[in-house]
Amino acid sequence: MSYARTISVCRHVTGYPHATCRPAPRCPRPQPLPGLSHLTALCRDTKPAQPRRTLHTRTPTRTPTRAPTRTPTHYTACTHPIPMVSVKVPSTPAAFTEALAAYIIDQQDAALKRSNRFNVAISGGSLVSQLYEALVKDPRSAPKVHWAQWHIYFCDERLVPLNDPDSNYGAFKHHVLDPLLAHHENATPPILGPTCYAINESLVGLDENDRIADEYASLLPGAGFDLVLLGCGPDGHTCSLFPGERHAFLLEEQKRPVMWCPESPKPPADRITFTLPVLRAARALCFVAQGAGKRAVLQRILGGADGTAHDSADTPLPCARVNAECPHTTTWFLDTEAAGDIAARADM
Repeated sequence: MSYARTISVCRHVTGYPHATCRPAPRCPRPQPLPGLSHLTALCRDTKPAQPRRTLHTRTPTRTPTRAPTRTPTHYTACTHPIPMVSVKVPSTPAAFTEALAAYIIDQQDAALKRSNRFNVAISGGSLVSQLYEALVKDPRSAPKVHWAQWHIYFCDERLVPLNDPDSNYGAFKHHVLDPLLAHHENATPPILGPTCYAINESLVGLDENDRIADEYASLLPGAGFDLVLLGCGPDGHTCSLFPGERHAFLLEEQKRPVMWCPESPKPPADRITFTLPVLRAARALCFVAQGAGKRAVLQRILGGADGTAHDSADTPLPCARVNAECPHTTTWFLDTEAAGDIAARADM
């Protein structure tokens, strides 16, 4: 039967891995709001229908009620006066996994004290395999993860079908959801899985990329994210916010929470991405970077042993922009190969 729920924007709700489609309410196009620390109104209540799908049962199909018209809500940024960037360089792969798991579980526990859900956004790439190591495979941390309260969104997504090898959702399904299902298929009592929010793949390839972005924006949590897990590319990009003049408009956007990124320098060419206001509104940000291929760009973003950044570019790299602009605690987890001499001033 199914373990996790996947909500695909404005078209259907599916149970994973056995999909059962049903209609979902249409949502209006989000309207931009003024200001630098407020974000587009969210026009759909994303609380999943009950009962939730579990490993051993299937929920009968029923038609949801149309979401009522409501006053737009805003993302409100946290009020720390300056960014407080923490850099952690665990000494071994095992220590890295343990430290990352402890950090995520701490954020989860804090969120669940505030409400009954943990709103987390994740990037793709190597991060999803690290999440498997930290939250599924590790026998010490796995029992502490309350998956039933997790609401998982994607910081960026490639505009491909969800089962495409390039899909960030597909990668998360392969690395995390499938192993979770395998681990819990015989659990008694049944284990509830996370709720995942995917793009409307029925619009992929139809020249509706802005619409895909706007519809995905309609699913974001009105209170903002409890945790955003980010990667850092060798060019300094994060989400699908790339350096360079061609994509500068994405970094400068202050109203729309999700935008279409055309002509990505990495294939596939078309993507959607969170914008900086979404990141500024999150309670916590966590970058995860591993491998010697990241060392040079991390020197530019974080500086060396003396903490002096070496970015001589006129336009800061996207990751550096996040460090500078997000007024809350930002944490970097680096392995020793990526850190180089940054390790000399790390917190651990």
